[in-house]
Amino acid sequence: MYALVYGFRADALSQQSDFDLAEQYFLKFLEYEPTSPWGRINLAWVYFSQRMFEDMLVALDPVYDQEQDNPWFLNMYSLALMNTGEVDEAVSKLTRAVELSAAVTPDDWSQVYPGNNPTDWQAGVVEFNEALRLNLALAIKKDRVNGDNEETRI
Repeated sequence: MYALVYGFRADALSQQSDFDLAEQYFLKFLEYEPTSPWGRINLAWVYFSQRMFEDMLVALDPVYDQEQDNPWFLNMYSLALMNTGEVDEAVSKLTRAVELSAAVTPDDWSQVYPGNNPTDWQAGVVEFNEALRLNLALAIKKDRVNGDNEETRI
């Protein structure tokens, strides 16, 4: 919980010390639960917020094989791929994430975000689907440009 709190605070306030604490707490959690996909996805989010794209891949790789049907995992992994020059693979994984997210229900959302207000679950599902489609469109555009320049980074 500390890791999430520091991660959200760091994201909101852009304080490096909070990013550092979020990373520290997620890494501590992963010592006890090394194959936790959610601990790794959230750690990758902390890295993404700091544009540490290679570190995202390192964080996610240990659960890569087991999480190919997890749209949250595929999204985060794709963002790392897209920003490390593996755009074709990012498009493929995001396409799969979009397909999988079509089946995500508000009940699924409540399992992933149990602390969220139940009245927000449906909106969360809608926003997640929209974000995945936007990320896929950006990856396709970046793939067409066939370059990795700062203007196309997300």
